[in-house]
Amino acid sequence: MKEYSPNELIKRRGHLPHWELGGSLYFVTFTSVLKEFSCSERELIRTVILTGAAKYFQLYFGVVMYNHVHLVLMPL
Repeated sequence: MKEYSPNELIKRRGHLPHWELGGSLYFVTFTSVLKEFSCSERELIRTVILTGAAKYFQLYFGVVMYNHVHLVLMPL
């Protein structure tokens, strides 16, 4: 895996263009298109986010709402 310098802008394509800048904080929001999250779904989302925080990103803030999630994070 290639190592990137902290200020190197990386552009990748997937379903949407993705731009990454090392050392940057990101505000991420995702939502349920179909319905509200149940209590067990919200707990699962929280668990997955906290598990990922240990491996893939530093989590600064996160909130799981009834139909959407907000995160402030820095990729590792």
